[in-house]
Amino acid sequence: MYNATDPSYIQARAIKKDLQQLLPAHKELIDWVSRKFGVSILDFICETKQTSAGYKQQVLILIPETEAEAQKLEPYACQQAIVAHFMPFFLSADPALKKSDVLKSDVFSPDSKPFPETIVGYHSLERVALKEAAKKAREEDPVVFEKYKDLVWTSNFPAEQYRYIFYYTDAQLKANRDNGINKAILNDLLSVLKKHDEFGYFGLHSLFVYFDSKETFERDYSGNWYYYYK
Repeated sequence: MYNATDPSYIQARAIKKDLQQLLPAHKELIDWVSRKFGVSILDFICETKQTSAGYKQQVLILIPETEAEAQKLEPYACQQAIVAHFMPFFLSADPALKKSDVLKSDVFSPDSKPFPETIVGYHSLERVALKEAAKKAREEDPVVFEKYKDLVWTSNFPAEQYRYIFYYTDAQLKANRDNGINKAILNDLLSVLKKHDEFGYFGLHSLFVYFDSKETFERDYSGNWYYYYK
């Protein structure tokens, strides 16, 4: 799992903070992607795998700064261009080019004929930074929700930074969509999250918040969290 202890995240973060530099040959590869598609790529990882059907695959994982940039690179045409640009690197017989960085050393032999299918994936720096910031911001929940204590029944996180906020009644749920309360809560949550925004990535798009009501929870799900999140 890509998380804060993953070596690729640690290295990408160090690169972003100018505490570490890539080899010129490695930097040329990602700089080309950055220029070609108007994104900011920090690093890349190479992994080899074999499918359950026995097919070998060379996996190339790029690390853009943001999730929006990762999505920008998802179209098939982008991935094909990236594969073509990286192929000389994969086929290089220079061991120092790959083994000088452990994140790039897991590559099939250039003598592989034909060279295995290359799969492109993305791990953004923002993704893990947001997870870590959300954990820290969560500690300030009591302060954030004190001003809404007469409206909010409970707030919880069923998975990572995904948050569900429950008002007491369906009537409150409907009214607060229109009277600005939902927006006020989101802005308050964002202001806390921004305190832990090391690289300036976060905005309202970073808040995965869903509003519901205690009345709905008890009526439609018998007050059972398992049924609610199933």
